[in-house]
Amino acid sequence: MSSTKKVTLWEQFCGLEEGKTYNFQNLQVKKEYNSNGVYLSTPKTGCTITEVEPFSQPLINPAELPQNFTNTTAAAEILGVRSVTAYQACCNCNKKLVIETSSILTCSTCGLKQNMKSTIQQCYVQLLVQIKESKITVTLFNDILHDVLASQGKSTLPLTEETITAFLLELPTVTSITFNNKIVESVQI
Repeated sequence: MSSTKKVTLWEQFCGLEEGKTYNFQNLQVKKEYNSNGVYLSTPKTGCTITEVEPFSQPLINPAELPQNFTNTTAAAEILGVRSVTAYQACCNCNKKLVIETSSILTCSTCGLKQNMKSTIQQCYVQLLVQIKESKITVTLFNDILHDVLASQGKSTLPLTEETITAFLLELPTVTSITFNNKIVESVQI
């Protein structure tokens, strides 16, 4: 018998490549908000993922689930901002950079050496929203946050915790938010 299980990878684990085989140790089992299904996620510490030799026999390809099985779209009210995280990203691979005292930064993912002015400012936000009777935390990554800013004529707003928090808390009611496992894919205001 075989089955599939969704795995959510965070930050330093996002560099895995399709078609390769990996051994995961110390993943967390989490419960999905909207379906009560379970999925696996990398914790902040204690997880290791190592590449291993591919399987010697072919594996069964799982069927793709229709998008409406995994996405939730609903009206939402923003109750609060849990966190705003702004960071510099590599201009080549868009991965988060560790800012050092040196004037030359080296991306730990792709190895590109670059100066600070070549980097890209990125931001993600965790919001507490109310959907019907449920309060849930959702994450808006940089692209969706920029879409929301642009839709309100604020695309030049500085990406600081103070300005982003004030902007989000002053928004009118969100008429539609689409998310998949708490990751926001679109927002309509």
